[in-house]
Amino acid sequence: MDSVPSVQVATRPKFLKAVISPDYLLILDYRNLNLERWLFRDLASQIAGDGQLVTYSLPFEFRAIEAILQHRIDNLHARLHELQPKILETLESLVDPKMLSVDRSKLHVLLQNSKNLSELETDIKVFKESLLEILDEEELIEELCLTKWTDPQVFEESSLGIDHAEEMEQLLENYYRQAEDLANTARELKVLIDDSESVIFINLDSHRNVMMRLNLQLTMGTFSISLFGLMGVAFGMNLESSFEELCERGRMSGGALRFGSRSSSSSWTPQRILNEIETNLLECKVCFEKYSQLQKKRRPRNLPCGHVMCWECISCLAHHHYQRLECPFCRKICSSSETSDCLPLMHISELLSPAWELANGTSNEALGLTSAGVKFHFAFGGWGHLINPTGAAFFRKSGALVVVHDGKKRVSIFNLKGKYLHGFGTKGDSLTGVCYPLNVAVTLDGYIVITDAGDCSVKVFNSRGRNSVAIRESFRLPWGVDTDCENQILVTDSEAGTLSQLEVDFSKDILVSNTVATSDLCCPREIAVSKSTGSVVVVEHLRDQKARSFTGTRLKMFDSKLQLMCQIDSFVFSLICPIQLCVSGVAFDREGNVLVADGNHKVVLCLGKLMESPSLRPIISQGLVCPVGLACTADNTLIVLDSGDHAVKIYTVC
Repeated sequence: MDSVPSVQVATRPKFLKAVISPDYLLILDYRNLNLERWLFRDLASQIAGDGQLVTYSLPFEFRAIEAILQHRIDNLHARLHELQPKILETLESLVDPKMLSVDRSKLHVLLQNSKNLSELETDIKVFKESLLEILDEEELIEELCLTKWTDPQVFEESSLGIDHAEEMEQLLENYYRQAEDLANTARELKVLIDDSESVIFINLDSHRNVMMRLNLQLTMGTFSISLFGLMGVAFGMNLESSFEELCERGRMSGGALRFGSRSSSSSWTPQRILNEIETNLLECKVCFEKYSQLQKKRRPRNLPCGHVMCWECISCLAHHHYQRLECPFCRKICSSSETSDCLPLMHISELLSPAWELANGTSNEALGLTSAGVKFHFAFGGWGHLINPTGAAFFRKSGALVVVHDGKKRVSIFNLKGKYLHGFGTKGDSLTGVCYPLNVAVTLDGYIVITDAGDCSVKVFNSRGRNSVAIRESFRLPWGVDTDCENQILVTDSEAGTLSQLEVDFSKDILVSNTVATSDLCCPREIAVSKSTGSVVVVEHLRDQKARSFTGTRLKMFDSKLQLMCQIDSFVFSLICPIQLCVSGVAFDREGNVLVADGNHKVVLCLGKLMESPSLRPIISQGLVCPVGLACTADNTLIVLDSGDHAVKIYTVC
């Protein structure tokens, strides 16, 4: 390095990354990245054109940046290519259904690979965030075009009508997409690793159930032999006969018993059989509550000793500090973490649910609800991809779908084919964080609006996840959200009982106005805006003020000026609907008909045009677990958000 005695420079070495002069380049390799080989052997040849760079015809800074980005992408891809086969091979051996025990050495290898994969995900995330930070600032992109500032003559000769800033942006976006693909692959591997524990437990539970069944058969056989022996002693029978003769006598006695019981078999009606199954098999023997797959506290859980009880009883019996409990049936000590879902009972309960509804006369068919006018297309999501989703909306230009849920990234964006594009909004109190999202909407120009119950705010993000506006002071519990035809945001406040209209200047990221349109609503939640007429429908959840319990739902329709036009209460619903509706989602189709989802009865209904004469037409009455959100595209594609299945289900309206 050339020294300059007349100039003294004070710097902080902690933040010093490199020293550059016309003759030398000094790089402080503080992370031990082993860049020497690439710097001295590959970089110079790539910039000179030997590396077949895409930007070879552009000024030198394009070639230098592309070479650096390509080196980083190649490094990340090599690490992922090295980890992927190891992880898949280990998982394949661990989730083998024939496995009777767990190989601890393979679990150790899986743990080490999972740690390396987490480090790789962190590096990919840092690389993506660095590129995204540059892409969000046009000034930074301009500053990267060094030739424009250092040598204007060369810049003019090389331009030839090319927008260098746009070329730089396309270059960075290309490598951002490559990094996003790597991140998606790493995320899929992470999901496989997270799911492996459940699969291992399922396999082990299956083998344990087989052993328990064999043990039960042996016990019954021993009991039968003992019983016949006692009968022989009691009646003075000769017991010197062979075992085959004893079994033959048992079969004859069993036949006589069966013959004698035929007269009473007619009393076993289907209703009685179902009641016996529910009482003796599908009921917790501690609290005597019916098992349920949908309610976590009622899910049947296997204890290591083989007995079954519900999750709530296990939680109550377990020691609050040591989390250990004593089985109330056999007195064996176990830990609550050693319990697992009893899948056979859960499957039996799910299979017999339609039979119970039919026997009790409460099925959808008995209520007059049959699917008509829709065709199921496909579904995507599921546990791990979506966790307890609460709201969905779509981009009108691209057709992409945005879903808010309780996952690590609260906001997930998919295309209409179900492919995951990207996500953002981790749990936190910062401007970029999302605590507990309740609903989501998309503006005409592609901004995402989210109601957050965590800090009682309304937050606006662009499509890449950068926060533009956060409104906190005006709301007590913002719930439903949608946008009108003038690109204004409509928000319902469940606690305050208000419907507010927000005007936001998205170019300047400021709130222009916040107007309360009406303040006499009763617990308003869901809201929808008709794109054809501008009408607004709000769902009120009526409740008893003394008991603080919900008594029904009421729909109010407003015009485009937010003036009340009509309302439909529980009495009108009772005239057109054979069930008491509990509306959990609302939307308009392209003709202006009102569609509602009922989470209690697992149906989607069409109420027609409320201003003319409300009518009831069932749309979907099968295949739903707990619908919580509806959206209808311009081509009449119906999007149903099913929180029970943690999935998005796509239907085509005929």
